[in-house]
Amino acid sequence: MANLIERQITLDGQRNVAVKWSGVLDSAFTLTPALAVGDCVYNDPMNKLVGFRVLKALWSISQGLEINITWNGATPQLAFPVAGRGKFNMCHSGGFTPDQTRPGFDGALNLTAAGYPAGTSGNFTIILDLIKLYKPR
Repeated sequence: MANLIERQITLDGQRNVAVKWSGVLDSAFTLTPALAVGDCVYNDPMNKLVGFRVLKALWSISQGLEINITWNGATPQLAFPVAGRGKFNMCHSGGFTPDQTRPGFDGALNLTAAGYPAGTSGNFTIILDLIKLYKPR
């Protein structure tokens, strides 16, 4: 079996975007980009979409598998790692925001498997609620 990874954008508005990734894995993977700014259609027409702020997350991941969520760039910046089962809600503190000044930053989010035990299979589901980041045109 080869890795099977699917993405579903469940909300795409001018301010918010929600995305779900599900995967069944038999080997390590890197999904770059897992969500690019060009994947969003319903954006603020007066501004340029430049990235995403992570507001909420919900995940369920097989034992032994870890997923790193990063913002894309010359050196990707870690948004946060996830393993096991969990959730967080950063609504009251503003969420996780990327450093847009880093070299090569393009606003995309990446997923990378870490700690993957060779010769095993695993699965994951990750759901993110994101706020769109804009710059004036």
